[in-house]
Amino acid sequence: MADLTEQRAPTEVSRSVAAAARPAPTVGPIKASNPVPRVAVIGVHGVAHHDPGATANAMADLLLSLPASDHDAPRYYGSFRSSGIQVPLQRLRVRSADTIRTPTRLAKTFAFLQERSSDLAYMGTQHAALSPGQNIARGSSGREYMRLLLQDYAGGANGDAYVTTRLEGDRAPNAPGGAAEAHIYEVLWADLARPTNSFLSFLLSLFQLILHLGSLSRLAIDSGAAENSGWKWRTYCSMQRYAVRMLQIPIPVIKVILLIALFSCVPALLQSTQDEPWFPLVLGGVAGLVATLLINRYKSGTVTISPILWTLRAIFPVAAGVALAALILKIPSAFPNALSAFECWLIMGAALLYYVLKKYEDVRKGVQIIGWLLLGLSLAMFSTYLVVPAMNAGSVPQATLWTVTWILAALRASWMLLFGFSFAALVLGSLAWRSIPETQPDRRARARAAVRTSRFALALPSLLFLLVTTLLWTGMFSIARGIQEPFFEARFLSLPPGGRWLARYHLVPDPEKTKSKTEKICDKDSNPSCLKTNLARVEPLAPEAYRELVPTNDSKGQLSQVHPIPDGKPDNARPEYLKDILVWSVGTGFPLTLILFGLALFLLFWWALPGVLTEKFPLRGQAEPPRTSTNAESVRLGTWLSRGLDATSMITFLFWCAIFLVPTIYVWGLDQPSWLGSATRYIVQSFAASVSAAALAIVVKYGSPVLSAILDVDTYLRASPEKATPRAKIAERYVSLLRYITRYRSADGRGYDSVVIVAHSLGTLISADLLRFLKEVGDPELAALGLAGRKVANQGNVAIRLLTMGSPIRQLLNRFFPYLYDWVRDQPDNGLRPLPDPAKPPAPMPSPAKPWAPIAPDALPDPADLGVTEWVNTYRSGDYVGRSLWLDEWYCRTMGPADQGEYPQPIYKATAGARSEACIGAGAHTHYWDDTAPDVAELLDQLIV
Repeated sequence: MADLTEQRAPTEVSRSVAAAARPAPTVGPIKASNPVPRVAVIGVHGVAHHDPGATANAMADLLLSLPASDHDAPRYYGSFRSSGIQVPLQRLRVRSADTIRTPTRLAKTFAFLQERSSDLAYMGTQHAALSPGQNIARGSSGREYMRLLLQDYAGGANGDAYVTTRLEGDRAPNAPGGAAEAHIYEVLWADLARPTNSFLSFLLSLFQLILHLGSLSRLAIDSGAAENSGWKWRTYCSMQRYAVRMLQIPIPVIKVILLIALFSCVPALLQSTQDEPWFPLVLGGVAGLVATLLINRYKSGTVTISPILWTLRAIFPVAAGVALAALILKIPSAFPNALSAFECWLIMGAALLYYVLKKYEDVRKGVQIIGWLLLGLSLAMFSTYLVVPAMNAGSVPQATLWTVTWILAALRASWMLLFGFSFAALVLGSLAWRSIPETQPDRRARARAAVRTSRFALALPSLLFLLVTTLLWTGMFSIARGIQEPFFEARFLSLPPGGRWLARYHLVPDPEKTKSKTEKICDKDSNPSCLKTNLARVEPLAPEAYRELVPTNDSKGQLSQVHPIPDGKPDNARPEYLKDILVWSVGTGFPLTLILFGLALFLLFWWALPGVLTEKFPLRGQAEPPRTSTNAESVRLGTWLSRGLDATSMITFLFWCAIFLVPTIYVWGLDQPSWLGSATRYIVQSFAASVSAAALAIVVKYGSPVLSAILDVDTYLRASPEKATPRAKIAERYVSLLRYITRYRSADGRGYDSVVIVAHSLGTLISADLLRFLKEVGDPELAALGLAGRKVANQGNVAIRLLTMGSPIRQLLNRFFPYLYDWVRDQPDNGLRPLPDPAKPPAPMPSPAKPWAPIAPDALPDPADLGVTEWVNTYRSGDYVGRSLWLDEWYCRTMGPADQGEYPQPIYKATAGARSEACIGAGAHTHYWDDTAPDVAELLDQLIV
């Protein structure tokens, strides 16, 4: 059966399509007499936006730039021809992980909330219990996590074909490497999670990212369960788990329900809908239409009714909804405002919650059950206040305010639980990693790094969630004041029946304080709630103001200064309970939170700034990074970045204090200076609707590229949705292309003699993870590449060579997820101590007979674990995403003096067996694929053999 469909360019019509689709042998390339090497080059791009074909074109651009030292000389590669291909997509089949448990009754009750990391922790704990005292196999945690992400995927989530292109080119016989055929492919994957520039999609992606970061904090420590099976680590993981659950489930869901509750009150406040019977009738018709759509959506079978009945099927529910609303209004105790509010809960509110939960369920398992339960409780409470005469609500605004009060109390209680679990995790995490003996520095370093990651990945999303939601609520409250100011009149400001104790325990802001401010500023007899007229405060002017325009004339009057109140000053502001809620929700210490958050962001910016300044494309002849740099410039940039990496613990500390420590200190009103309260109110009041909208518009416009890049990383690590995880879809596309390459035969009947994988940024992590998994677990169709699994003998001999650029495997992944990526290094950087000083060329200079060998023969990561015969890693000294894998703090491009090192001086490439590594000079993360990186072009060309 043919395994591909090729769309040939006009220049290739003469080739036989049947020959191209001819079934291939299972092992090895077909030999011919003196064949020209035919090499498949696969490009795997990094983070951020990439158009289809861009990666393949970039690799062709690199090869067409050779010889880079003489741009006027004949090119090594004459041209590249493009062929469109459609590769059949088939999933990577794996055996399911052993996660069968015997849970307790309590565990069964809350099983719907369990994430994949908990399965990984369970497997590790079971291994430790069944094999006490045995060392954990290096890479086993990462392999089993990969298995968990792949096992439930049935395939086909992105269609049944991967549509891409192949670029075919020939290297000249007189080129340094001799004649060769190079076929360039690409693995495009970043299209799996990228927000569009629309406001709604951007916000949804932003919140998904923020809330999923908490899951990464669990993954960092749950993956170490096999190595740390003591009670301290298990209890620490439990506290972290509950803290993350509070952030991910009740807090965001309650925020949405709070919005629904406030919105339900709007028809009772608007002059156009207040006490109008037509509005609940309209909403009744909408309810009938929605019910019909839902029934039709979930009803199976074909429609066999007549056109007239089909039309009535759409009209009748609308009429029924209107009729039902009219009948309810006939009840003496029913009134339009109450029915409109109830319909808003059921129609608008339920629709909004359904949309949010459906999107969010892909990020956090179990949220739908909790969301609908909380909405049901809130609606029942609102209905009770509104309907039961004993509750004495009397009006929709009063019932809404009392319901909102309980929702706020639930929200504050959720934050308090989050804080409590976070403090417990802080203490237990410190005890857990410090309890590991100092005689086991590798274990101790991994534990400390994982604990630091868990704190960072919990504090940062908590802080971002607070800031973003505060900005959104400020804008929405400004809109509410446009409907009616104040939104809740002073006569409604009271605590709900049965909830008089809520303000005493700081669960809600006391509405009596807002009412007292109203009475202080406004004359409640002539000006209730400051709604009808303004008062005026008369203040004498300064003495020098009492000067006659004509000194000889006396005006016989008093000069005065009139201030209408309420005004914009905090002391004279119009009392507004919604505004008081907002100020109360962020806490009196909000200015200190912003200061600490700003300081942490400044340190991050200061750390990356020198590298970011090199993210440009200098023209030829412009002697500046990233096109050219001396060894001294490269070392200076690399050292600066290393010192910034040393400061990650300080940045984590600032984030943690900003969101957990500062609010805890001031939430109970402990010795708070008066200026903090005034500053908090001023900050919140300054965020008017226009300011909020402008800020969000700027974030959407300029934040989308950044969010897209971060989302790519988060997407790759995400464990949801379980039936189609992003990693499973990426693996499906990648493996399908590898299968195509093993089956490919040209018109002469030959396949590929070798495969070169060129990966940048996150693409290096994707490639390394997949190759390691295939080398261990395998795919039968990849036997020709030696990737059928360790248990399969007599595999093929098509060599795989790997070229990586700006790889984050050591600098970020091993540093922040030391258990998942323990195969990279036993002891993560900054695990126990700061990074060392930059390495310098040895003195005297080594001779060819005794070369300098800074890479140990058994250094990790081991290329053999990936099934590659050669692994070449390149990096720039200021790359804030990824740098060296084997070398320690080496940032010189050459072995020469500090004032030299520019291209075309020969680059120093450290080599030990299958490992090779080189620093290509100063620069940052993006310019590896273009004309500023001739070293990359030459290293790629050397691998095409």
